[in-house]
Amino acid sequence: QLDTSIGYDLNVKRVSYFESGNFGILYSGKYVYFVDDKLNVSKMKDIIVPDRPQNIIQKDSFIYFFGIDPEIGHQVYKVKMKTGAVFTEDIYISKLIIEPNPSHNYILIKDENAINAKFYIYDINGRVIQKGKNTGRINISNLFNGMYIFSLQTKYKIYSGLFIKE
Repeated sequence: QLDTSIGYDLNVKRVSYFESGNFGILYSGKYVYFVDDKLNVSKMKDIIVPDRPQNIIQKDSFIYFFGIDPEIGHQVYKVKMKTGAVFTEDIYISKLIIEPNPSHNYILIKDENAINAKFYIYDINGRVIQKGKNTGRINISNLFNGMYIFSLQTKYKIYSGLFIKE
């Protein structure tokens, strides 16, 4: 859970295909609820976050998480946290060990349970840049230099991480 006593910005960007309005996010079970700037709460029935909270990434002052839209598919969402907002100790963020990081031509995913799992590489705007099945070594030589979000989906969990291509 997010410690909201210090506050967080009410900006949630559905970065994979549009930006809209001011919102906050709440979690209950597998579902995401949005809170608008007038504190109206609405359940986003089309947005299901699988295996919550394993698919949440905190990087600097942003939270990135994945959801599924029935019309568009997997989406990347981005929330900007206010200064001082922190995760409390009861949240677990599944992280991948991605080596080398930064990398030039390939990344290694060192987890035998993740072999043949689906992977997705997103640019920082949430667009899927590359996808496939994990063989343990993933060629990234065709990517431009920059930061990328890596998502690995096993049968039961979604693992996420960031890597830098140099």
